[in-house]
Amino acid sequence: MRFYFILMMGITGCSENSFFKLGYGDDDNDAASNNSNSTGEPSREPSTEPGSEPSNEPSTEPSNEPSGEPSAEPSTEPSNEPSGEPGSDSSNPDQPELGDLVINELMIDPENTEDSFGEWIEIWNQSALWLNLDGVRLADEGIDNYTIESIDGQPLVVGPDSLFVICASDSYWDNGGVDCDATFYYWTLGGGFGMSNGSDEVLLRSAEGIMLDRVRYQNGFSELGESLGVDPDDASISGNDDTSNWCTQFGYLPQGDSGSPGQFNDQCF
Repeated sequence: MRFYFILMMGITGCSENSFFKLGYGDDDNDAASNNSNSTGEPSREPSTEPGSEPSNEPSTEPSNEPSGEPSAEPSTEPSNEPSGEPGSDSSNPDQPELGDLVINELMIDPENTEDSFGEWIEIWNQSALWLNLDGVRLADEGIDNYTIESIDGQPLVVGPDSLFVICASDSYWDNGGVDCDATFYYWTLGGGFGMSNGSDEVLLRSAEGIMLDRVRYQNGFSELGESLGVDPDDASISGNDDTSNWCTQFGYLPQGDSGSPGQFNDQCF
């Protein structure tokens, strides 16, 4: 039935309206109203004149201008520069020189543990650099001479204005309760290091053999069960040469002796 209707409309109206009629199923009044309109000109006029002018003009102009200019400039510059001068951080330490390291505190004669476990030496890095202590040696003016050793493979590095403790034993329960940064082999017959309870010397040498600091003491200097520390006001490679600048340190150690390993010294009065 729709086929014959289309042929009739093709005679009286344009085929365009006939297919429109077929597709949507409108009645004859709708078809007549569509035919009564003109060719469709007014329906397209407002769609293109005012609506399209502003839509295309500003859309592309500012969007591409600043996007790529500053983003690539600083991204690669710092990454290719060197990490810093030697001593600037712990991963790039410098080598110690005369005046950098000061022998700051000595436990010569522990009471609550054996000397072979309880002796320790504290040094103070007074420089503004990270220093590498790998290869640094403890010695005296006799036969003692020993290169300090790392604990569990940790780097032998001391930070600026920091303390470093070297012990005969790193066992907290055997050495009197001291946290150590490195160790020495306690032996006084050559091939090791140890401090006499009478008179002796403590020498600190670099890996190249350069004298970094030296302390000499006589009978009566050491105290049983108590460490000796240099007054902070006199802590230098020359100030610690005078034993009158040293005094007992009263920090409490877990197993009963006194000292302040890893902490800055009390002042002497």
